[in-house]
Amino acid sequence: MMSEATWALLRRVFLSDYARFAKQIEILTGSADLADDAMQETYLRLAQGGDIDQVASPRGYLRQMVFNAARKIMRSNRVRSRFIDVVETLDLEIADETPGAERQIDGRSDIAALRDMLRSLPTRRRNIFILAMIDDVPLAEIAERHRLGVRMVQIELKRARDDITARFREINVMDFAKARADASKE
Repeated sequence: MMSEATWALLRRVFLSDYARFAKQIEILTGSADLADDAMQETYLRLAQGGDIDQVASPRGYLRQMVFNAARKIMRSNRVRSRFIDVVETLDLEIADETPGAERQIDGRSDIAALRDMLRSLPTRRRNIFILAMIDDVPLAEIAERHRLGVRMVQIELKRARDDITARFREINVMDFAKARADASKE
């Protein structure tokens, strides 16, 4: 059984020869990432300790631990790769996320109502609303385009939102502002 002093010796040797072990694994596997993973795996194994026989050559023992960790990772990656290949070749039924006929009709109705509402807004207010809410133009740029202060653009934008929301509530259509917020979260 290995004593705690032997585990401490292995940890010291591992840390002192870390770069050499990592380079050897990188050369062997052709992957710096895999070498890093193998080194981390070995470090964790050393931290855990355990019951093993006495070690004649700490460097040789550690080199073998690192190589074994790399082999284990490569084997795991091959299995994962095969699994992914199998899944990709399966003809899985995926739910059709396109809206049904009823949702399409409702959506068209909502869009038509929004167009009507936008047409009824004063020109400047409509332009500000479209620039801010649809084209995502910054308020400062909108203010510059319309030769207004940013505060006036904010007021016009609020009025446009209020007008649209009130109109949609009048005609019993979903709250436009809420629907836009929900859509932006997805």
